[in-house]
Amino acid sequence: MDCLGANDPYCGWCSSENKCSLRGACAEAPLLYWLPYKSGLCTTITEVDPPQIQSTTVRILNLVIDNLPAVEEQFFCAFSALGQVLVTKARRSAIGVTCATPESDSLPTIPPGE
Repeated sequence: MDCLGANDPYCGWCSSENKCSLRGACAEAPLLYWLPYKSGLCTTITEVDPPQIQSTTVRILNLVIDNLPAVEEQFFCAFSALGQVLVTKARRSAIGVTCATPESDSLPTIPPGE
């Protein structure tokens, strides 16, 4: 059952831990980090532009994010491929975040036939 579907007035979404929790159990309990289930305001990526890119080209991705908490912490983008996770720094924008894709030489090699 998802966090909002539980209809528990003591339960909400802890954006700093990316999970459903009690407000007191959220590591960064201020309202900036914790959304009560009744708000219906989950943090959601609603658009990624461009939607597709070639792995040989470093591109800037623009992520439109609804209800992104107004926090001062550094944001990161994580890219997962073939069991490897690559992380790049992100920059907050007026509508979400922007981040560069990983350098092509840091990407895992795709095995033949996949």
